[in-house]
Amino acid sequence: MVRRVLVVDDHDDVRAAIVTLLTADGFAVVGEAANAEQALTVARREGPGVVLLDIRLPGPDGFAVARELSCLSPAPTVVLMSSREAGVYGTEEDATGTLGDLPAQTRQAIRNIASILADHGGALADVVRMTCYLADINHFALFDAAYSTALGRMSPARTTVGTTGLPAGELVEIEATAYIP
Repeated sequence: MVRRVLVVDDHDDVRAAIVTLLTADGFAVVGEAANAEQALTVARREGPGVVLLDIRLPGPDGFAVARELSCLSPAPTVVLMSSREAGVYGTEEDATGTLGDLPAQTRQAIRNIASILADHGGALADVVRMTCYLADINHFALFDAAYSTALGRMSPARTTVGTTGLPAGELVEIEATAYIP
């Protein structure tokens, strides 16, 4: 199955280089856009499966475009691109419905677990096992990097399962079993 890709970047030379690389690797580039309006027009017309989307665009930025794209049916997978450090954008990417959400959702799930444990006199160090559900197991490496960073040196037993049964928009769900003495 050939992946249909839309490339969105306001720099012609960057866009051309990405298109060349994708085409050489067998992807079907179904369109190019230099701004938000063009991106949404092409996405609605061509129905790409993947949108490579620069965050810094003239006019509405990539975050705004990603939110609009998430309303399409079917919604494409959006991969945000930037030459800037991730921290420059704060938590904006956490609410865009992009693949960038997987690390953010992983971190948030672990923070939620820590908060629940704290409410019961425990901590993440009390976790003995976690079961992690991914909406797409093909993104395991991205998930694993965020998971490992969030837990640091702790490494409870873990099972990771790919599933299609997560609530809409959720890319990861984490269940924890803890022993609080």
